[in-house]
Amino acid sequence: SSEIAPIDSSPDVSNGGPNPRPYSSNHVPSTNDMQRRDLRKFKCHSHQDLLAAPEYKQLFIDRVQKHMFNGGALTVAENIDRFLERANEVEPAIIAEAARWGDSKISVPRNKTHWQNEINWIVNTYFPNRGNTVLNQLRNDGLYTTFTAPIFSQHGGEVANNFPLTMTASAGTIYYTTDGVTDPRLIGGGVNPSAAVMQYTGEVPILGTTTVMARLRTAGGQWSGLVEATFSTVALAGDYNGSGTVDEADYGVWKTNFSALVAAGSGADGNGDGFVDAADYTVWRNNLGAMLPGAGAASVALSSGLQVVGTDEIVPLPLIFVASDIESSINTASSDAYVRRTRTGVRPSFDNLLLAATGSSASRRSEMAVDAALDHFTADASHEDELLAAIAADLAGLPNLGP
Repeated sequence: SSEIAPIDSSPDVSNGGPNPRPYSSNHVPSTNDMQRRDLRKFKCHSHQDLLAAPEYKQLFIDRVQKHMFNGGALTVAENIDRFLERANEVEPAIIAEAARWGDSKISVPRNKTHWQNEINWIVNTYFPNRGNTVLNQLRNDGLYTTFTAPIFSQHGGEVANNFPLTMTASAGTIYYTTDGVTDPRLIGGGVNPSAAVMQYTGEVPILGTTTVMARLRTAGGQWSGLVEATFSTVALAGDYNGSGTVDEADYGVWKTNFSALVAAGSGADGNGDGFVDAADYTVWRNNLGAMLPGAGAASVALSSGLQVVGTDEIVPLPLIFVASDIESSINTASSDAYVRRTRTGVRPSFDNLLLAATGSSASRRSEMAVDAALDHFTADASHEDELLAAIAADLAGLPNLGP
């Protein structure tokens, strides 16, 4: 890219020959009769004239930062991709060209192997080293900084909501914005006084689609190139608080906002209809325990009102039974359910769950509900452990939502 190509100030390169026609900002040639060489000479002189302007040099540094780092157009991988794309375009003609011209200049004819060896050298040796060479040239010319610009812990892309973005850099102060518009640096070199500009002191939570723009400012007032990255957050069904995990806290968000009208897909609107209702509880229930890659492991309980009494633990499992299923069959409960639970040694677990759900002690009504649910549940060849979790959550205050 000629946008940031280093300029060689020798007459043969920048002026096009030993006796060039002098072009400068005071002598702009007409494009009507300008030859390509004349235009090239004019561009070189324009660049040299503009180097006297600090803002031009800062813009140049910004372009270097943009294109030569973080997957930019002049990074190694991008250079190799462009080169191989062009090489593959001419590949079919190489054999014919080698047969026609391969021995025109040397005694041992060149062939396709010579071509492939050169390709390999460019890909494996030239491009991997060329970037550092150019950066050093730019630094020597004052067109890139000798200190390090901010480095993001992840440079854009998809992240979990509330992703903790961190930044590192050379000694100095990192200033950043998250509105995707405001440059932390003012023209002239001062710190932008906008309220959007913040001083980096620690993790920056990424909430929704966010473009972060950051610069380092040294103690001497020098600025790094502008580092810019856009993040998007991955939606996880049922993750109503954006923690990256569908857990107890998300149920609390849903319960607090039940019956609220919201922007479609926001808050606890799991199905995107703009209304927080039973269907959104179902979304949470069906995804309970899911987490985004990289989300920290968290202990998951089944409802905000549920606690464990004694030493038993509640295992997070999908909720497939709700109170309305139980109520219709309470009167059919028999002592068989109680005997079975006692005999298999799971009665203490039921008691713990019931105590947690009622906040005091298990009532006869709650025991009958559990009896009836157990009979129904066992008839469907389901797991008793899952029933424990389902009933406890329902008795803890979930509305009668139906299955």
